[in-house]
Amino acid sequence: MVVGVTPVGNPGTLTRLQPGFVRQRAEALVASSSSARLLLLHGAPEWSGDPAMEICGARVHVAGCVSQLAILDAYDQIPDEEYLVAITDRTAQDLGDAVLLRAWLERIELPDLWQSVPPLFGAVTTSRELRSCGSWVPAALLAHKPSGGWPTALGVEVSAEHALGNLLAHLLGRDLPETPDATLVFNALDDPAARARWQSIDTALKKHLISWAGERLSAEVAFALRLGAQNSPVSPLAVALAVASLWNPIGQAAGADDGRALAKGRLLERHLGGRDLVPSHAKAISDTARGVARQRISADPTGSRTVLVQTQTLLTDLGWETGAQHSALLPAGFTHRLRHLGTELGSGSLAAEGALAQVRAHALSSTEPAALEAAHMAVRLTRWLETNEPDQQTLSDFIATHVCDGAWVDRACLLVHHGSDDTALAQQYAGLLEKVQKRRSERDRRAAERLAAHTSQPSPLTNAVVVERVLDDVVSPWSTNNGVLLVVLDGMSMATATEVTENVTSLGFTEWVPATGTRMAALAALPSLTHVSRGSLFHGALTSATAAEEKKGLAARFPNAPLFHKDGLRSEAGSQLPDDVLEAIEDVTNRRVVGAVINTIDDTLHKQDVTHSVWTLERLAPLRALLAAAHAAGRAVVLTSDHGHVVEHGTAALPGGTSGRWRPVAPDEILADGEVLVSGPRVLTDDQTAVLLWRAGLRYGPTYPGYHGGANLSEITIPIIVLNRSFTPDGKQPAGASGWVPAAPQSPEWWNEPARAVPTPPTVATPRRKTKPSKPAPQVADSALFEMSVPDPAPNPEPGALAADLVAKLLASDTYASQKQLAPRRLPDVATVVRHLVERDGRAHRDTLAAAAGIPVSQIDPTLSVLKRLLNVEGYPVLETDADGMTVKLDLPLLRDQFGL
Repeated sequence: MVVGVTPVGNPGTLTRLQPGFVRQRAEALVASSSSARLLLLHGAPEWSGDPAMEICGARVHVAGCVSQLAILDAYDQIPDEEYLVAITDRTAQDLGDAVLLRAWLERIELPDLWQSVPPLFGAVTTSRELRSCGSWVPAALLAHKPSGGWPTALGVEVSAEHALGNLLAHLLGRDLPETPDATLVFNALDDPAARARWQSIDTALKKHLISWAGERLSAEVAFALRLGAQNSPVSPLAVALAVASLWNPIGQAAGADDGRALAKGRLLERHLGGRDLVPSHAKAISDTARGVARQRISADPTGSRTVLVQTQTLLTDLGWETGAQHSALLPAGFTHRLRHLGTELGSGSLAAEGALAQVRAHALSSTEPAALEAAHMAVRLTRWLETNEPDQQTLSDFIATHVCDGAWVDRACLLVHHGSDDTALAQQYAGLLEKVQKRRSERDRRAAERLAAHTSQPSPLTNAVVVERVLDDVVSPWSTNNGVLLVVLDGMSMATATEVTENVTSLGFTEWVPATGTRMAALAALPSLTHVSRGSLFHGALTSATAAEEKKGLAARFPNAPLFHKDGLRSEAGSQLPDDVLEAIEDVTNRRVVGAVINTIDDTLHKQDVTHSVWTLERLAPLRALLAAAHAAGRAVVLTSDHGHVVEHGTAALPGGTSGRWRPVAPDEILADGEVLVSGPRVLTDDQTAVLLWRAGLRYGPTYPGYHGGANLSEITIPIIVLNRSFTPDGKQPAGASGWVPAAPQSPEWWNEPARAVPTPPTVATPRRKTKPSKPAPQVADSALFEMSVPDPAPNPEPGALAADLVAKLLASDTYASQKQLAPRRLPDVATVVRHLVERDGRAHRDTLAAAAGIPVSQIDPTLSVLKRLLNVEGYPVLETDADGMTVKLDLPLLRDQFGL
């Protein structure tokens, strides 16, 4: 196909007409109301296209004619109702009336391809700018006209941006109308099929479009088009990302020769034909490439890997692999940041926090949730190692510490244990876990000693109950009002409970805890086995029981109370719960207590590796359905267990036992390191004695994914999670059992709060009157210009004292008094929230603030709204929530300005 109007022979000779132009004029002939069936076009009397074409249901013949007789002969040969386009080099005088009187408009058209452009776009004329692009434009628009035509111009004039922009987009395979920019072009040419299509375009036309794009669109577009025109398998986006790495000034030491300069030269030679890149163009290309890559990663995490790996390979081929390692986009950069994090774990939590921030800032962090979560957990454990061990004297102390602290450590350890497939990082994680386990093991050892003493002489526990008292002390008080659903998740440890609770509260429940403000726990019967501890739970007395006996035990304590085990929870096709289970839960009048046992966790411990387990509601089916039914009926829910568990992490086997984590007492008993001897009424063996393992890395008998039966805090501590509806149907908060209150977040501070550097005590600022935050503060003149005596600075108060002083001034200010008039009558603990934010340099996790102020989880968002109404004077953001949705920020300078502090 001929592209453009190509001169034939010497300059000045007639031109060979372009097929697109001929077709357009033929369309005009057919569409005219004239009875003429002949169109005369002046040009070289040659035609290499199809001798006939179909236009709007009509047949149009095309012929090159060198004389009057040739035209008349061709015209006589076409059937009636068909048309002829005759291309001739003869003049009107040569043709005479015999031809002209048969022709449309009775004349010979002198082709001007520019006249064909406006009709293509439904316009009247073309812009001067479009005409200045060159004579190649009309021919290109005619030759590559889409089957559906070009998009209609926005006005009477066809602009260059409209015509050539849509031409370029069409050649790249895009749907029209489209305005190509760098993002579109890079994305389009990343597709090998689109690159092949672009490479097949006439070379002259590609050069014209690249030149126009560089002048009228951007250097980045021209860069991508030039690279895409090369017969290369490398994506232009990969080359652009390599440019972003090589021309990145960050990390480039002045005068340092790290191979970057040589790699730049190779890239210019291999991919840009030796052209140099001016700094401004390199920066524009780099910025665009990074933006396109981040968009691709966000939209298609898996598909985007191809171009990122190609970029890494390209940098390696150029001899600068370092660039990939320092990239904030490439997989090698993500791995490098994780390895750096692993190194910093040994330098303390403050260094680890900075390394974690770098990991989070990498573009691929959102596509690697498991790796990111393991890294986050590793930093949490590093924070924990820097906390002080609580004062623990009694068994109650150790149980309370495990509930509020140790369970969260266990949860983090599980995710870090198999946290990386990178050898270097895995070794760093292993070193961290060794430190954590050393401290945890010492805690477990001391707790086992207190357990042995308590078992021999049982006494009441503080903020905990023995498992046989759960029915009396927890279930019974909550069985009033609309009754209670008791769900036993067999084998659920305290660590697992922290995860499960985060899921269930999203279903419209609020957690309730004793008035102490922390979760209650139960102490398992010993050995911490299912038939012993669960039997004692359902009978309300120490006993060993089968499933059938458990049903009788619960019914004896609460008349008409049904208990559903796994077979009783299997529903018919199409439903989530059996009808009798739903009916029991709905019958709040006659069945004050309904029980259910879910065995998923305990069953998994015997069959599957639980290290990677995420205990979602779907994994614990039918828990979600049970909770939904209870919520609909208005029942409270008690989630509990019969014992916890420890996970198999390379345990060593000890002799004397057959399975699990306990064994009978042998004659002349000699305990090994990691064992404890317990005896007394709560040890449900024949002789009321047993040897239990307290060290997590030991077992008796064969290897299983998990174990229970021992004396580790993770085994003997039974979680008690009480849930109540957040609101009744009329919008009120339902009443709870006496002595119980809505729970604030239960996570320890180190779980959410990053490590902070020791703050430099601030200097006492000179009071200034309130100013609009948009106006910069007045600049202080250089003190060197003045002769003045400066007194010795007074000792700065401690940060806590500063915070208390600031809060006191805030609450006493006139502005605060005015703001209170706009807020609800019942205000949250403003003093505590502001003090905690001030002490943490204006940033804190929302759960930390809620826990400090005693705000229930369900009330955090409403409370923050009230606080913002109080503190954000005239709408200025004194208090706001960060983009992560979790961090609350207090602008301290703005607080002082707005309240005149």
